[in-house]
Amino acid sequence: MVSVSCAPARGGHVAPVVVLATAAYAWFAAGTTPFTVPADVVTGVPLVLVAAVYVLQRIRPGTGPWHRLDADHPPAGGTAVPWIALVVLLVGSELASFVAGPRATHPTVSSLTDTLFRWQAAKAVVYFGWLSLCWYFVRR
Repeated sequence: MVSVSCAPARGGHVAPVVVLATAAYAWFAAGTTPFTVPADVVTGVPLVLVAAVYVLQRIRPGTGPWHRLDADHPPAGGTAVPWIALVVLLVGSELASFVAGPRATHPTVSSLTDTLFRWQAAKAVVYFGWLSLCWYFVRR
């Protein structure tokens, strides 16, 4: 289940709108052709947004419309180091495979999963889960 805690909008909460917009974005992203500029852009945009929210939360905690899941007891700064190291390692590996050459010789995770997820609906569900997981980790 996705838990989004946003500032209330006029007459209600933003969370259902955010979840629906994220689902629509996941559907759109799942419809792009792998290893094309549009696919790279729709994958990169959420990464940049999540990184920006993460940095803003660290610089000015508690001052944005998005609040941490446990604002009363934020985790110690050192707990993020293993996650950051893992992300850097995975992203570095993906980038190295992406630029190294043909997919048959240097497959990326996304090229391996494309054969598993042939249908747009399946890709959209996985993409939505990936976006939700990223958002969850940013808010921890």
